[in-house]
Amino acid sequence: MSSGRFGRVCAVTAVAVALCFSGVARAELIFLAGFNEGSGDSVADEYGATGTVIGAASWVEGKHDGGFDFDGATAVQFAKTAALAAITEPMSAGAWVKPAAQDGWRNVMEMDGVAGAWKLGFADGGVPVWTTYFVKDHQANTAIAGGEWTHVATTYDGASAKVYINGALDADIVGAGAVDVSMDDIPTLDIGWRSTSQSSFFQGVMDEVFIATHVMSEAELATTMNGLVVAVEPQGKAAMRWAELKSAR
Repeated sequence: MSSGRFGRVCAVTAVAVALCFSGVARAELIFLAGFNEGSGDSVADEYGATGTVIGAASWVEGKHDGGFDFDGATAVQFAKTAALAAITEPMSAGAWVKPAAQDGWRNVMEMDGVAGAWKLGFADGGVPVWTTYFVKDHQANTAIAGGEWTHVATTYDGASAKVYINGALDADIVGAGAVDVSMDDIPTLDIGWRSTSQSSFFQGVMDEVFIATHVMSEAELATTMNGLVVAVEPQGKAAMRWAELKSAR
């Protein structure tokens, strides 16, 4: 068990399985990329999807275990799974980021293409932005610092977006826009760029990119900063697979 990890451990017995994600209901977390591979040109989502590195793969130390260094010309693209296709509001999304450049628009993640798409990223200068495409850019109040780890997350309920920086609410922005990514015109979840225009590349390191299908509370988001825990039962197997186990430093 490595250092710098979340101290809470899910209790597992031969009879019952306790599933937890930093106090968040396991069923409501549908995507988690921990970037712990350390090598290769693919990234595993802990729920069965595989992302392809577009550009040069660079595996580095992350906030918790491994991380991925986006060089400003590299991205990771996940083909849309059934779980990703079902995303709508309410939802939450977030990641640990350590930006090396903050000029222009830079994406953390998005599902882009047509109305119904969404994005979490940064406007010029490093201000977090949650976007419902063709409806509104919900822009936070505070720019994050460059060159240091910052946890950025947003929640969206269809009427307003809340943006959290390092677990604290920074902005509550009124603004609508339906999230519907089920159509074929939105084929992928993209991390680190806008695939439709091959622009808005993120530059810097990311770790623990997640999506949940409910509006997470401030307490839940603050807890996720300590690390993500996922315990899952493989299909057709009696044995347990621990996707991530993170203990306190």
